[in-house]
Amino acid sequence: MKTIIGNQVTSRSNHLLTEENRDAQFKSMRKNWMKTPQNKLANLFYTQYENADGSFSSQRATTYFLSSETLGAINTAYEAFSATEKVNCSLVVYMACYENSLNEMREGSPAFNPIVQLHLNKEGESSYKDSYLAEWRKNSTVSFGNTTFYDPAKDKYTNGIILSAYDTTNLSKISPKTAYIFLQEWAELPYEEINDLFSGIVYAQLPRLNSYAFSAEDVKAILDLYKENPKRELFFHLTVINPSIRTPFKFHIVLEITEMEQEESRDGFNRESEFYEFGYPCPPYCGDIMKVSPPEASPNARRRR
Repeated sequence: MKTIIGNQVTSRSNHLLTEENRDAQFKSMRKNWMKTPQNKLANLFYTQYENADGSFSSQRATTYFLSSETLGAINTAYEAFSATEKVNCSLVVYMACYENSLNEMREGSPAFNPIVQLHLNKEGESSYKDSYLAEWRKNSTVSFGNTTFYDPAKDKYTNGIILSAYDTTNLSKISPKTAYIFLQEWAELPYEEINDLFSGIVYAQLPRLNSYAFSAEDVKAILDLYKENPKRELFFHLTVINPSIRTPFKFHIVLEITEMEQEESRDGFNRESEFYEFGYPCPPYCGDIMKVSPPEASPNARRRR
């Protein structure tokens, strides 16, 4: 299966933006995100389709992913880094979307489509080699179709899904229970409230959300899990959180590194998962995410509960 990006065709296996037009494509999709009117942002996350009776239905995007093949390509680039470079890299997830001139819900797939890059951060500057399109996970909901995603009462997945032990040594890792709460907030958020998720409410006059960057520790942890099991894929869950001084936007991205057992349907599967939530938003953390300090918080800043 092929995916068309502008006039370019890329393989579904890694969704690598074509090298000859990569920068132009990346800038175009980023520009599309930034130029969308705020009161139309919600439409970017929906796709609509026609029913047999001629009526139309819509579906909200909840999850995107990088295939195991794409993770392999990212791991290859990571392994080429020196030891110093490995502790100064980050995985950056950019807000991006396809051209949507009417700013309405798009047929076939949502206009929103995040772009993922492995960055090297040096002296306040950041560089990258390749850009990858995360793939929309069709029909994915908080319940993952017919499969219960998480049962808080049992504190474990149902339908044969196995929980990995919660590792408190990595401060970016969150429990599946916490991930479920964030996912549920996004899934149940009223349509009209989505437009306001991408403006900072903790710091005054922050521009629209541009990206989230996950630290070198997260990159190592995720790729170590991939190397243990090359069948694993990386999910990007769209979530809503309580804003804090470090994360001033309600919209957030939670990473899940997991193995998919049923490649064809991607539904009703068994898997082991680890969740990572502490991405750094740009703004205010842009460039070298580990060295940029946030601006002064407004007096009514709310801390995450």
